[in-house]
Amino acid sequence: MSSPKPTQTTQPGQPQPTTQPKPPRQTLALNRHLKNGTFHFSGTSSVGAPAGFSVEPTGGLGKLLAEPEPNAKPLYACRINNSEDHMTSPSSTCEGQTVLGTLGYIFTQKPSDTPSLPLYRCLFNGTHFDSIHANCEGYKLEWQFGWTVQ
Repeated sequence: MSSPKPTQTTQPGQPQPTTQPKPPRQTLALNRHLKNGTFHFSGTSSVGAPAGFSVEPTGGLGKLLAEPEPNAKPLYACRINNSEDHMTSPSSTCEGQTVLGTLGYIFTQKPSDTPSLPLYRCLFNGTHFDSIHANCEGYKLEWQFGWTVQ
């Protein structure tokens, strides 16, 4: 008596899957806040805005990665010492200022697998703010941090 022929579960010549699909990327919305028409703060759910700051209607600054990935670096929320000015920094020491916490992670290279927005640090009358516009909305550009997820 012959045994039954096993059933084939894949098409002949098709490779067997060897890896699991990547889990969805976890992100944190980055929003710009304003206090007294002068002082700015960029925050995520990881580091909320200090008292007195209200969300600016900018449409958002994109989303930071919640977890480290290749080609991404952390961004930190900072308070300028002896000032109400705040800034975002790639420095874990906030460039010598007060560290408030890690906002999330930003791509250092434009990602090819997701829509993205550039993020810049700018100066407004001597205070810092973040923008997705290279012209800093008519104010002074300091530098580009990298790219946020759109």
